[in-house]
Amino acid sequence: MRRVVLLFALAAVLTGCSETTTGTPSAGGETPTAGSSSTKAPTSSKAPVTRPKKIDLKTLGDPCAFFYPAAVQTQFGLRNINVSDQTGLWPGAKACGASTEDRSALYIHTAIVSEGVEPKYSSGAGVTKEQVAGFTAYQKTDDVLKACTLAIDVADGQMLMMMAFEPSAKDPQIFCPKVKAMSEAVLAGS
Repeated sequence: MRRVVLLFALAAVLTGCSETTTGTPSAGGETPTAGSSSTKAPTSSKAPVTRPKKIDLKTLGDPCAFFYPAAVQTQFGLRNINVSDQTGLWPGAKACGASTEDRSALYIHTAIVSEGVEPKYSSGAGVTKEQVAGFTAYQKTDDVLKACTLAIDVADGQMLMMMAFEPSAKDPQIFCPKVKAMSEAVLAGS
């Protein structure tokens, strides 16, 4: 039970905090004043994202069946698979946690429908851009928590957050190839 609590704390710390503020967006550093309005049409320089297939996480049923089908369990030696509540971090999220037989490695995978990877998970110190089964992903390691996280852009405003953690690991980088391989296997089967 202590590891499950630690896993939830890990997920909260790795994802950070966010604060919602109200206001009026403005371009070019302009600060709108009361009663002012803009006559400029909004512009977007962001190119459309190309993904290898359509995945709508809002229709996801059982997260454990999605993240840890029998083939993934066998390939990665996973046991102790349980639904995990991540809705306090991301409204509407569905998550599932797993560990290896000896509980030396813990995994928590979350289907997030309330936000995408941009810009929160795609930038910052230690973030690297990756490709996972043709999807754009962003990898980050945390040396303090000994974890590797992969945020995968599967749809506009939706992402998969794949995380691996081992309390006794000296270097969290050792988990990154495994998280990527597991993510590839999950997405190949979706």
